[in-house]
Amino acid sequence: MLSENTRVRAKIQTTFEQLYVPLVAKLMLSENTRVKIQTTFEQLYVPHVAKVDEAILPGLDILCWKSLNIDTYLGCVDKTLVDLELLVDRVKDLVEFRIDAVLQEMSNSTLC
Repeated sequence: MLSENTRVRAKIQTTFEQLYVPLVAKLMLSENTRVKIQTTFEQLYVPHVAKVDEAILPGLDILCWKSLNIDTYLGCVDKTLVDLELLVDRVKDLVEFRIDAVLQEMSNSTLC
């Protein structure tokens, strides 16, 4: 029969594992999204990347695994990451399908 202390430790370990996996996934998503940022547009992304950094910071600095608002924190991080990823993808599509298409069309034009 397990002692009460062992059951509490097992519950804490399970909670830790349940929180750790999504947080690592969010950090990996953050890194992957930042890699997709084209160097030409890095300065334009600075405020958006700062929002992600501000959302992540409490988990690295203030919150502990026993914090009552860990779910709110994870939700906030997730929202800022989704917003940044959407912005990066939209800018990439804009450049790829609009700007590059116009440049290609201009290069095919003959000058008099």
